[in-house]
Amino acid sequence: MAAIAKETDLHTAIIRHVAERGFAPSISALRDQFGWSESEVRATLTSLSNIRGVILKPNGSDIWGIHPFTLMPTPTWVETTNRGWWANCAWCALGIGAALRQDIRVVSRLGAEHETIEFRVDGGRVSNQGLLIHFPFPPSDWWSNPYNPCGGILFFSSESAIDGWCARHGFPRGEAIDIATGVALARDWFGDYMEPTWRRKSPDEAQHVFRSLDLVSEFWLPSVAPQ
Repeated sequence: MAAIAKETDLHTAIIRHVAERGFAPSISALRDQFGWSESEVRATLTSLSNIRGVILKPNGSDIWGIHPFTLMPTPTWVETTNRGWWANCAWCALGIGAALRQDIRVVSRLGAEHETIEFRVDGGRVSNQGLLIHFPFPPSDWWSNPYNPCGGILFFSSESAIDGWCARHGFPRGEAIDIATGVALARDWFGDYMEPTWRRKSPDEAQHVFRSLDLVSEFWLPSVAPQ
């Protein structure tokens, strides 16, 4: 089996397992599912990690996360009618609904601080249209560390709230998008993540997604395909 086909098959198996059961499959479960050796599973996981298809725990092959799902507790919870998951950031929260192609309820905290928010996304429409999503780091930096840049993408109530938050916590003031644009960005980015046709976006494909939503400032332009 060609390497790229193995990576894609493994990605599909992992993300569907997480979606259905809420946690990642074990190495032994993947070995049994595919009939591969354990070393073959670990090698393919490493290869998939290298193309940003899965996040592995440091110095090992255990699965830590697979966008848009994270397997570590965070302040952002996403649920459908029958299951829930943690999301590592605001965009990933919307991405879970996009990947599942289901309506979702999101519970989070503004700026990951004290004020709790709750909203729904039904048929692509958000119950709280006033929310913003702040991206502190440009796409070119998203994979310098897959958790810090991603975990800083948070919900806010206003531009001034973002300014104050950045000043308090020493984060760069990046760009904010309204929640409706966030839903569209999640749809266009994560919409195929559950499918066996998934593959990592090229830089040109990433730019096409950004441009289609009028995200054309310098912040978005010098990017690589991040997730």
